[in-house]
Amino acid sequence: MDKRFALLIAALINRIRDFPKEAWDELFGALDTIERKYDLIPPLSDADREAIEEGMRSLKDGKGIPMEEVEIFKRVKTFNAALATAGHADDDLLFYLAGIYNSQTAESYLEGGGANVLRIPLSLALIENGNAGRVIALARRLRNLHWLGAEAIDGMDGDFAESMANRNELQELGLEELRGSGGRFRQRPLWRGTDTTSARIDESIMHLRPQLDEAVSDLFLCPSTRLVTI
Repeated sequence: MDKRFALLIAALINRIRDFPKEAWDELFGALDTIERKYDLIPPLSDADREAIEEGMRSLKDGKGIPMEEVEIFKRVKTFNAALATAGHADDDLLFYLAGIYNSQTAESYLEGGGANVLRIPLSLALIENGNAGRVIALARRLRNLHWLGAEAIDGMDGDFAESMANRNELQELGLEELRGSGGRFRQRPLWRGTDTTSARIDESIMHLRPQLDEAVSDLFLCPSTRLVTI
């Protein structure tokens, strides 16, 4: 995945993760408006029309949502609840999915295109044995590094930078802390990149990517792994 696109996805996740229902409604309404304005809505294929008609017939006959889709939703919900019980953050399911889709496993499996579908491991054993947590931690760390790399040139608010990495890690990445001067609001510290920051961040990312690939591979090797298509 292109680095800038990955950064954009991570930024979007952080901006919208706490949206209330009303904000989600407005967001999707705005997306609909943009798609219509720029003619981005592709015409329905014959298969799409058949699927819609089949769905309408199913609802009319009282069959409702296919049980397979209900089961997938239940598994995702159960997995997310188990993450919360294990002490994970509210957005860790998103990092879990992002870690899998950004891995070499996903790239190798999906590179053929066509009907290839990557199935997601949702076994609770992956939470219990720490495999899921490892993927989440690496995905979050990679997101943070991409974000630091994008913001380092212009400088970052101290609290924001230290939410991405601790002070020692920021210094190891070549960032320097700048103390503000002047009025009350100008005294807030900033972290800004130096000439070595970009190279150090890239080096850290390159070091973490094989670890993420290995962690994701371990998910699929777990004997009790249950796979679903999301």
